[in-house]
Amino acid sequence: MSEDIRIVITGLGPVTPIGIAKDAFRDGLREARNGFGPVQRFDVSSLDHKCAGLITDFNPLKYLQGINVRRMALNSQFLAVATQLAISDARLDSVDGEVAPERVGLVFNTANGSMEVTRDFLMTLYTRGPAAVSPLTFAQTVANAPAAPLSIRYKLKGCSTVIMGSSSIGYGYEIIKKGQADIVLCGGTDHVTEDGFVTYSKLGLFSRSGTCRPYDRARDGLITGEGAGMVVLESAESAEKRGVKAYAELLDYTMLCDGVMNKWINQRSPDDIYHCMRLLLERTDVDPASVDLVNGLAPSMRGIDETEAVAVRRLFPNVETALTSIKGSIGETWGSGETLSVIASALMMEDGEVYPVAGLQEVDDACPADPVRGAPLQKPLRRVVTNGHHIGGNNVSILMQKYGH
Repeated sequence: MSEDIRIVITGLGPVTPIGIAKDAFRDGLREARNGFGPVQRFDVSSLDHKCAGLITDFNPLKYLQGINVRRMALNSQFLAVATQLAISDARLDSVDGEVAPERVGLVFNTANGSMEVTRDFLMTLYTRGPAAVSPLTFAQTVANAPAAPLSIRYKLKGCSTVIMGSSSIGYGYEIIKKGQADIVLCGGTDHVTEDGFVTYSKLGLFSRSGTCRPYDRARDGLITGEGAGMVVLESAESAEKRGVKAYAELLDYTMLCDGVMNKWINQRSPDDIYHCMRLLLERTDVDPASVDLVNGLAPSMRGIDETEAVAVRRLFPNVETALTSIKGSIGETWGSGETLSVIASALMMEDGEVYPVAGLQEVDDACPADPVRGAPLQKPLRRVVTNGHHIGGNNVSILMQKYGH
């Protein structure tokens, strides 16, 4: 990989329960709003948990042209809108011949894929036979279904990749750093499905009180959310040539597997989260004291929130390093969670403030940190670590800094 290639973030595309597009997302986070409400998409009357962070009144046609969304599953529609928002924000939709299509790629992450489409397809196949199933429906059952229409619509001829349980931003970073692309659209998407909701409910992951409050002593589980996030990663040379602003520079990332979560989905190891962040700073030769914020992965789960807080305080004993998490506003959005957290970090760096943890009232004694709560904390942010986690055990830490710092 070339040390001479610097990588920046030039476009943001959030689709979330608290707002679609960066300004609505920013406002929701600043005001510590949440997007939670009763589940009406499917029957939850037999379950103990009835709350989720759903995107209601969603109309993809408000944002999209040139894509047939009628046959797309909801997660594909979310990702399509997030992609359009990020591309517009990065002023890529107005580029005419400035960027070679084979130098622009797409990578996204999903945890669940089109689960309900797959279920319906298989039920039809098993109960009515092969003649009854549609090949058009089959095309939506595969995990990479959202990628094809996006590559066609935006004439992307670089990589087109879906990954599960890993970091799309890290993958895109590697591609640009190796000189294989100038621009990579990196994101994630997942939506709330009946099968997924029932499964996670029976695993006991969800809050019985219907509240999501990371790091709070009264937290009793997470709330599942949905949405998509997309960021435009671009070589600094390409961004400067196109004359677009950079929200932040992406210095590096680290990903380590946490063996604890391989056995228990609601637990993490403080040692593994600590080592993930520590290795990131060592590789970039960054002093922990120079990190102004950790945007955490805490989803309001006992076994996870406190382990991250322990790791943060161990690596950043300087109390000037702030801590927050956006999960209190949008819930655990699975495949899109890491990207949406990075988008939030970029916006906080732009605003010069730390958004509060929604729902947090009294910090748990087991969390030896002081997360921001109540109102935004005015604070210049030069360097930010963003943490993420994935089903299967991967922890991810991403280091961003003000471009030109």
